[in-house]
Amino acid sequence: MIDPETGQRLQHYSARTRHNFKRQDKVLAKHFQGDVAVKLIVSAEELDYFIREASRIVEQSYQKVIGIGVRANDEEQRTYLYKLAEEGILRAYLLVTKGEAIAYVLGTIQSGIFGAWSTSYLSAYSKLSPGTILLRRVMDLLVDEGALLFDFGAGESDYKRILGSHQINEADLKLYARRIQPTITYALDFSFMRLNRWLNKFLRRVNVQNILRQQWRKKLINKKTKQ
Repeated sequence: MIDPETGQRLQHYSARTRHNFKRQDKVLAKHFQGDVAVKLIVSAEELDYFIREASRIVEQSYQKVIGIGVRANDEEQRTYLYKLAEEGILRAYLLVTKGEAIAYVLGTIQSGIFGAWSTSYLSAYSKLSPGTILLRRVMDLLVDEGALLFDFGAGESDYKRILGSHQINEADLKLYARRIQPTITYALDFSFMRLNRWLNKFLRRVNVQNILRQQWRKKLINKKTKQ
């Protein structure tokens, strides 16, 4: 986000990407007649409000089914968030339109690094890209606050690829003994990993992964609705 040597804001987006960002902003603003704002929550006094609104968003998303995100009935999580707020490192954001929160971002900031914990948006507004728009605005707010880096955390979601500038790949380290059976196992593992790497690259190229991910989330939401 910020070049540590020059102190200048890093700009790695292409002209086409910047154009898409502006279009997204205009579409969202037009849909809500310009009534769009980002609310920042850092104090314990406002935390109940954030938890209530963020939990309401999660309740209407696929995250409810798999048990992640902000949950109003999770007292352990609530207690921990209060502790973070008291320490002054909590950063919680809501995208509010016409008095309704439609997306949230939750994380902490320490030593100039913002670590994103969770984010979600109301699926009813998915075509308006509220999650991505909020993340971009949060990044701008963090830069104004003096943040140096935005850590999206683990995962390969599209918004991380679009908004991020660097990627760190993680890998499992396997050790094989110098015997026949381990050598055969190594050969099979190596062949499988190469095939898996090629398949993932091909699926990303034809956008199949994103389509499957969207269909999976829709299925989870429909399953939650029927329950």
